[in-house]
Amino acid sequence: MTRIFLIFTALFLFVAPVMATDEVAKDEPPQPYEAPVEMTDKGKKKALQLQEMAIALDQDVTAAAKDLDKAQAQHFMTIYNNHNILRTVETVRESVSEGVKSCSRNNSDAADFTSKMQERFKEWDEKIGSAESDANAQIKNMIAAQDYMKRSKIRSILKQADVLRSATNKEFDKVPVESLAACKTLLGKMDATQERLYDLIGTTLVTLPAALEPNSEEAPQE
Repeated sequence: MTRIFLIFTALFLFVAPVMATDEVAKDEPPQPYEAPVEMTDKGKKKALQLQEMAIALDQDVTAAAKDLDKAQAQHFMTIYNNHNILRTVETVRESVSEGVKSCSRNNSDAADFTSKMQERFKEWDEKIGSAESDANAQIKNMIAAQDYMKRSKIRSILKQADVLRSATNKEFDKVPVESLAACKTLLGKMDATQERLYDLIGTTLVTLPAALEPNSEEAPQE
C-alpha cells in the first residue's frame, strides 16, 4: 500500500504548482488561520474506500511480480511506473487546458493577453503531447515485447491504477482560474512547467534490457 500512496503523493506534489487554480495576488493581505474542517461521515467513507482500492492495487501489483526474476520484475515495474507518470502528465495537461479556457471566458476585455496565452498554450501542449505520445508508444512496445505475463493482465493492472487515480483526483477541490492576475501567473509558469514535464516524460524513455527482447513465439497472448 505504501508504494502506491508514495507514487501518487510524489506525483501530486510535483504537479501541484502547475494545477490550474486561482492564486492569491501578492499584495493581498494574509488571511487568518482557519482550523481544518473535520471530515464528514461521507468523507470518511470515501477515504476508506480509496484506501481499500489502494491496498487492493498494491496487493495485485505485488502478486503479479512475485514469481518474476529480477530483470522481469524490473521490466514490469518500469511499465507500471511509467504508465502512472504519463497518466499524471495527462491530468496536468487537462488541468492547464481548462485553466486557459477559463481565462479566455473570464477576461474578454483583455483580448490581446488571452490571445497570447492561447498561442503559448498551443505550443506548450504540442511539445508535451508529442513527447507523451512517444512515451505511450514505448509502453505499448514494452508490453508487447515481454514474455513473462499475459498482456491482458498487465493492461488490467494499469486500468486498476487509472481507476484509483481518477477517484482520488475527484476528491480534490479545483478552483478555476478566473482573475487576470492568476491567468498571468499561469502563463508565466508555462516555460518552467514545459521543461519540467518534458524532462519527466524523458525519464520514461528507458532502454530495455537485451534479455527482454520481443519473443513472439513464447509471449503469452490476450
